[in-house]
Amino acid sequence: MLFSRRKKVELGFAVFELTDACNQACRFCYNHFKGGAEPCAVAAPDFRMARRTLKRLLNEANIGSISFSGGEPMLMPNIHDLVLKARFTGANVNILTNGSLLSDNDVKIFDDLGVGLIQIPILSSDAQIHDALTTIGGTWERAMRGARRVAERRKGWLAPVLIITRQNLDTIESTLELYAELGATNILVNRFNVGGLGIDNASELSLSHSELRAAFKRADTKLR
Repeated sequence: MLFSRRKKVELGFAVFELTDACNQACRFCYNHFKGGAEPCAVAAPDFRMARRTLKRLLNEANIGSISFSGGEPMLMPNIHDLVLKARFTGANVNILTNGSLLSDNDVKIFDDLGVGLIQIPILSSDAQIHDALTTIGGTWERAMRGARRVAERRKGWLAPVLIITRQNLDTIESTLELYAELGATNILVNRFNVGGLGIDNASELSLSHSELRAAFKRADTKLR
């Protein structure tokens, strides 16, 4: 009797949220389990569950590129082993982290494993604005420290993330200049998506359609 192996699904891109846990409480966070009258309890990072889920995903699909995110993925113990498992399949791996927990050793290992991009939200050139958005003092300094580690390790490896809100609207140009100073050649500029903690802060962070169009035009002009 002949048995045929089921054909894998072809996925160009996947986002794998390793954990709901996070060491920040950003005002714009859209994760569904945060915010509202009764926020969901967040479990501690579970490496075994993450490994089982990743194994099943990789068994079911051929993935061109996979981004590990969260929560905060650097809270996951042995995250490097998960990256290695994905890399063994030939998938490109990106890391989306707030940068505050990135050590020199983490950066070296990710480099050795051939991680594609490390994406770090740097929400403003102004530390006070960044920290106000993350709601935790000192996060700008820690994010910048992590970003510099990445930028100094490999040219073009750092991919800063700018989430446009009313709170950081006036610093768009100076923030993009900061990215350039860090040597970034890949930049993600996104709007504030209302959800999670962002629901309670929508009136203070949201922009009108015309304001948002103007903000993206300013960013585009600066990047040209």
